[in-house]
Amino acid sequence: MLMLYSEYPAEEIEAAAELALERHLSTSEAVHHLLIYTNDRPRDIESLNNWSKLPAPDISIYGQLEGVL
Repeated sequence: MLMLYSEYPAEEIEAAAELALERHLSTSEAVHHLLIYTNDRPRDIESLNNWSKLPAPDISIYGQLEGVL
């Protein structure tokens, strides 16, 4: 729980902890989940630049399926 204070304001953590208790959730992961999904701040999603990209799929074969159903 203490590590959450490096990412979120104290009042948000306390509100999420109270909500977790109301919902009978007892782990810091539950509080973190509530912070993520009830927070109005958009989270930055880091790009995976080191992952290779797949080529575009060849969907021309699906033209042969017309009328098969």
